[in-house]
Amino acid sequence: GDTSLNENGTFRFQQSTMSPEIVEVQEESTKIEPEPSMKLEVGSVLWLEDSNFQKGYQINEILTNGTLPYHIASPVDDAGKSVFLYVGSPPSQLEPAWEDMNLWYQVQRQTKILSIMKQRGLSSKYLPQLHGSGRILHPGQCQKPSSGGRCDHPWCGTPI
Repeated sequence: GDTSLNENGTFRFQQSTMSPEIVEVQEESTKIEPEPSMKLEVGSVLWLEDSNFQKGYQINEILTNGTLPYHIASPVDDAGKSVFLYVGSPPSQLEPAWEDMNLWYQVQRQTKILSIMKQRGLSSKYLPQLHGSGRILHPGQCQKPSSGGRCDHPWCGTPI
């Protein structure tokens, strides 16, 4: 048989020319360095960037609905107002855990639904409204190659 590594080097596959059966291969330990995760705490300020503007939000409270965290935050320019702040997983962390993918999709779904409601003029004091959506503006200089790309910073491209 032929043994090779996949593109991220974490799994070994054995190909056989005689049989299409699955063959057990001895597992080798591969050390993967975890990237620094996003530590969001009460008092942290996140900056949202979209195509037209930048907005800051200060986290006042961190809650969870059992599986996914969400934040109650105040816009920096309107500290008396409270909004729900959904922060997706950084794109650099989407591979390892289902929870990260689930969180990323949660932010995408919320944004899509609230955008459609806003476009159709659906609003009520009982319905949530989209206050803003975009990507986190991470600290430091962004070295992304294009408007759609992302740089090496672990937070770059994180939906919010």
